[in-house]
Amino acid sequence: MKLFASKCIDTVEEFWTQKDWSDVTSFGSQLHIQEFCVNFSEYLGLSNSIVIPCSTGEEALYWALKSVLFNAISKKVLVCGFNCSVVFRSVNEAGGELIKFDRPKPEDYSAAIMALILNEKPSVLIITHFFGAPEDFSELITFCNHHGVFIIEDCAHCLGGKIKDLMVGTLADASIFSFNYDKPISLLGGGLLVLRTCYEPNLIKSGYLKGGLYKKRQKYEKISVFLMMKWLYWRRNSTGIMGIPNRILLRLLGNHIIHFNRKIPLGPIRSHLGVILLSRYKQVQEIRNNNASRICFPHQTTGWQYAPTVKPAWLKQKCGPFRLQDISRIERTARDHSLRIGNFNWPDIFSEDSTSNRSNMEFAKHWIDIPVHQNLTDSHLQTINRLLHDE
Repeated sequence: MKLFASKCIDTVEEFWTQKDWSDVTSFGSQLHIQEFCVNFSEYLGLSNSIVIPCSTGEEALYWALKSVLFNAISKKVLVCGFNCSVVFRSVNEAGGELIKFDRPKPEDYSAAIMALILNEKPSVLIITHFFGAPEDFSELITFCNHHGVFIIEDCAHCLGGKIKDLMVGTLADASIFSFNYDKPISLLGGGLLVLRTCYEPNLIKSGYLKGGLYKKRQKYEKISVFLMMKWLYWRRNSTGIMGIPNRILLRLLGNHIIHFNRKIPLGPIRSHLGVILLSRYKQVQEIRNNNASRICFPHQTTGWQYAPTVKPAWLKQKCGPFRLQDISRIERTARDHSLRIGNFNWPDIFSEDSTSNRSNMEFAKHWIDIPVHQNLTDSHLQTINRLLHDE
């Protein structure tokens, strides 16, 4: 094991530089928020939707849910149980009743969800596009319209992916995007809600006023960015003996910084950077997809499965299944090479009934996360493939 490891190559990394942040933090204007929302709308090709700034993807999901649940008879919300706890928290805080389901195979996706809708009669269905690979739910749209089910696309992992020829985030009644440190475009925080224009009156009635829950905290955005910079530095320089102080700082202050950051709305600084990064994103997406295509999976394992009708915009690759001892070996050896590869699952999955959660449990226990981001070199990719195949 390396005692004095260099900076860790994270599972997902940003494509901004310190100079970018210096440029955008030197001044800020509310016009940058509007410009980012307009540019984002144009990037997706939206024509009948509004784009609303939020503090996080979680808050965006909260308002999407509130816009339909505040006057819905049924409060049931269908969501894949293989998911982040913030999704479940948003549903609960918006007054919804969580109904979790096992992720169907891509070829069975529509049929399985239709059966769930007929059985549960929900008001809302959340479609999660995992790791940059879209779920093809196009066959569900007419069915959901007929049964009065509001569809939300969770695009926190996916920007630029396509379902057939349609951009992810444009097919449903609403979609949500996150700009956290580990998302397709990182602004160290912030989120956007995309909502069909016809639901805007519902959003206003549900309580949304000029920017959401944390509008008054926008003045703290520069502090938030500074603290998240520190948090990222500690996280990526915490291996080996030299990383002990950073591990201590993460333990003492990390959760407080994250909690503070989650309550800072998307402001002019992050929006200004967002405009810059959106203009670079096509090239970054191409590099990530190319890197993903260069991952060689061991015998009897595979990458994250998706329908042939979709075009991924990979954020990271999910690979499996692996035996638990192989996962431990890969994680340990990856750390020796300053690479963050391993089984980074959502722990809430293990609290569910295994009989209706089998696929989710399999992904959580036996699959690993692999970086494919734009900062990887040929040497990194060769090392990753060697780690996956070493016995």
